[in-house]
Amino acid sequence: MEEDLEAKLTAKGWPPALAKAACDQFDYMLELKNGTRFRFCEAKDCGSFVHLTLAGVKGWSELQDEYCFERGIDVALSEIAWVC
Repeated sequence: MEEDLEAKLTAKGWPPALAKAACDQFDYMLELKNGTRFRFCEAKDCGSFVHLTLAGVKGWSELQDEYCFERGIDVALSEIAWVC
């Protein structure tokens, strides 16, 4: 079932690493076109936005200090430059 979601999101235009983050909690990073970077552990489909979960990523307290979004952040898919 996870592969189905990953394939669906990739077909929708999501970068493959972002689609993987919707199925597999891990350590990911993306950069917006304006240069802002977010380290995240999970992504959820919200239409033309993606919800990123930042909390719970071990070893990234400096990111939490800079961007303290305990409930995550919604990012416009069109503003994403890259994901890894």
